[in-house]
Amino acid sequence: MEILNPDDPRGGINERRFLREEYFSHISFHSNERLYTGNIINISLGGAFVQSLDIFPVGQALTVVIPFTHKAETVKRTGKVAWNNGEGFGFEFKRPK
Repeated sequence: MEILNPDDPRGGINERRFLREEYFSHISFHSNERLYTGNIINISLGGAFVQSLDIFPVGQALTVVIPFTHKAETVKRTGKVAWNNGEGFGFEFKRPK
């Protein structure tokens, strides 16, 4: 559990399963055979916040391609939009079975 500002209306506790870390990377992602771009602002084992001008409904399936900054490799993750706002959306990674 991540401790937040005690003045936070949620009581100072973040009930996320995984700790978020600041991470900035330009990414590409696709849905329904259309390619989009955006920026990951923070990331955890469970998902990421993607800054994007494109709006997606909650539940929309996406595949993101995340580059490693220190290697020429990328990671491809599938998942869905968990929430959205005017700056981007929360992307929840699909859990491996």
